[in-house]
Amino acid sequence: MAYISKTEVKLDLGISDTTYDTILDAYCDYATGIIDSYLGRSLEQDDYTEKFITKVTEYPDLYTLKYLPLNNITSVKIDGTALDSDEYEVRTSQGVVLLLQYTTGAEVEIAYNAGYASDSIPDDIKFVARRLVATLFQNRDGTIVSSESAGSWDISFTKQDITASLNKLIESFSNILDRYINVAI
Repeated sequence: MAYISKTEVKLDLGISDTTYDTILDAYCDYATGIIDSYLGRSLEQDDYTEKFITKVTEYPDLYTLKYLPLNNITSVKIDGTALDSDEYEVRTSQGVVLLLQYTTGAEVEIAYNAGYASDSIPDDIKFVARRLVATLFQNRDGTIVSSESAGSWDISFTKQDITASLNKLIESFSNILDRYINVAI
């Protein structure tokens, strides 16, 4: 699933015909791949299973899940035995599962659904994707404006690899994207 559609991009670019539809679809997919690569994960909704070994603690065990946002817990098992929902607590906004019983050295398996549905991709992620597609589209022939002047209209064009421009663009949006990188506790 691409995080944006060609329809959204066409509005941004002022395109009303279908001439570029195929390339815009490809650029939407490519922009999604660039974002996923930067984040080290997909934001797309999916099912996940994680395994942990319980720790020796005097408090119930707390497990931070890798993928967010957490939509729901499918099951929690200790050594293959399913727990009832009253035997653990879920902190959905934090992506955390807290076991309410004490076990040591057991394997804990948590199955869950996390990520964004296609109609709920955050607006800031969509904005970054649209900027990436616009850059790809506007520079599809490899020509990039390298300098500009307003006074006497001094404009220089250079042929260069679009990758450098995309990397700079991603860097400029790191403050947005870094919020979606999950850090395990």
